[in-house]
Amino acid sequence: MPKLTSCLLHTIVSTRLCSAVQICQRINTFAYGTNDKRNRPPVFKEKDIFDKRIPGKAMEKYCLFINLPFILLD
Repeated sequence: MPKLTSCLLHTIVSTRLCSAVQICQRINTFAYGTNDKRNRPPVFKEKDIFDKRIPGKAMEKYCLFINLPFILLD
């Protein structure tokens, strides 16, 4: 899952559908639910998208994977 998520974010940026700054801002400011407060992903940086890596623990990555459609919905 982390590899799929990182490749998806990198593809979105490389095809210029959305900038890395916008994606990082959306991930960092997303209002996670009460059950996800403890598993919220750490601060996401532009470098993480360009390096195709997702920081954090397994549950934080899973939380990002589950909430990514809602984060990118716009």
